[in-house]
Amino acid sequence: AVYGWEEQSFSYGGFSDLKIRLAGVCQIENAALAVEAVKALREMGWEISEEALRKGLYHTRWKGRFTVLSKDPVLIIDGAHNPGAAKSLRDSLERYFAGKRLFYIFGVFRDKDYREVIRLTADLAEHITAVQTPGSARALPAEELAGVLREYHKNVSCQPDIRKAVEENYRLADRKDDVIIAFGSLSFLG
Repeated sequence: AVYGWEEQSFSYGGFSDLKIRLAGVCQIENAALAVEAVKALREMGWEISEEALRKGLYHTRWKGRFTVLSKDPVLIIDGAHNPGAAKSLRDSLERYFAGKRLFYIFGVFRDKDYREVIRLTADLAEHITAVQTPGSARALPAEELAGVLREYHKNVSCQPDIRKAVEENYRLADRKDDVIIAFGSLSFLG
């Protein structure tokens, strides 16, 4: 497999050099599962061409799952809001951006296991900006979230809204290879 945050390729199930544009290290496993499904459908008599398989894999999108919004600097959104998703996010960040400065914009619902998400991801960050997920009574207030983040990281700020958080992180991420990751809740990523 060849991993990348813009394109990934792999060989599986008798098919070589399959390409996907879904980022995230787990997405190659997911694509392999899709290949298995196509193979099973073929065995059941469905006519699915190799070209259709390749096009389907390559053109699949999943907005909010390690989605690249810009490249200068790299800005990624991810809905990681539970420990399993946080582990996957961490694996992807370590594989794609080792040695790069990472800036987080983080907002969560109070009923999620946000402490474990923070524990799994905080040490990779250069700086973490706490935000409140808008429009929900379940949202953890940014000030309260910042207080918890400070238990795990020394460089934490708090912004009243997502726009200001993005502006702050664009100022902070002033090196060519810096990366901004907004995560914690799919509801605020919209």
